[in-house]
Amino acid sequence: MRVLGLMHIAPAQTTKGGQALFWNLSQKGIRLMNDLRVIRHSEFSENNILKN
Repeated sequence: MRVLGLMHIAPAQTTKGGQALFWNLSQKGIRLMNDLRVIRHSEFSENNILKN
């Protein structure tokens, strides 16, 4: 995802004082997630999946 420019990965301090890599969406990733969100829930309901 990072190669596609959808995520930023950065080291940061954890709440317990250690270091960890944190993944955050980039602006491009946020736009893509919003575009994908327009798919209606009913298209993926269990009944529709079982019928196909």
